[in-house]
Amino acid sequence: LKKAILEGSLTLFYQPIIDLKTGELYSLESLVRWFHPELGFLPPSKFLPIAEETTLIVELGYWVLKTACHQLYQWHEKKLISQNVSINVNVAGKQFETVDFLSQIFDCIGETKLSPSNLRIEVTETIISQHPTSITKILKQIQDSGVKIAIDDFGTGYSSLARMRNFPVNQIKIDKAFVKALNTHSKNVKFLQGIITLCHTLDLEVVCEGIETKTQNKILTSLNCNYGQGFLFAKPMSASDFELWIKQK
Repeated sequence: LKKAILEGSLTLFYQPIIDLKTGELYSLESLVRWFHPELGFLPPSKFLPIAEETTLIVELGYWVLKTACHQLYQWHEKKLISQNVSINVNVAGKQFETVDFLSQIFDCIGETKLSPSNLRIEVTETIISQHPTSITKILKQIQDSGVKIAIDDFGTGYSSLARMRNFPVNQIKIDKAFVKALNTHSKNVKFLQGIITLCHTLDLEVVCEGIETKTQNKILTSLNCNYGQGFLFAKPMSASDFELWIKQK
């Protein structure tokens, strides 16, 4: 894995996040993939746990951050996408423990001349709940710079609502498990409606993950969910495939 990071065997795929009201591209989530010379295509579930058990996740995370920012800048320069379209980058807990994490973020923005608002850092509830005080302080500094913060996989971690209220967060990404259950019982719709309403009351944007059907999309739009992500719109794509996809929009 260390060799792959150094020699460029890793690549980023991009999955669109769509404005449910307009159908327009709102953002892109960057997702790392590894094409191993002997084992072939390796999904993140095969190598991210290894990276997270070692310090390699720090190197990997910085590579993802730099690559994603540079790619977004190139697409802006080509006028392939609107200047308002942002990039989402997932951040692991160990990255917050490094002394230069903040400078890495600010350096990437400076190098690419992106607006800070074009970058959104995604962290999970679990990461924050493990180190609430230290991570919240860093997130506040990131947010103060103009970079956006999103809580990923919301509803699957251990954060209490009381604690969530005080996090420096701009966006909540509701886990696909809640979306998948929409069609099975009316209570599931009401439950999701409650989460979305609460988030809006707290001035938080809401993204629902794992949208696969038009029925799910219709329900979520009626619940005033802001944005959606899932196979209904597009699977994660390589940079070249994304360019083909956006040209056909």
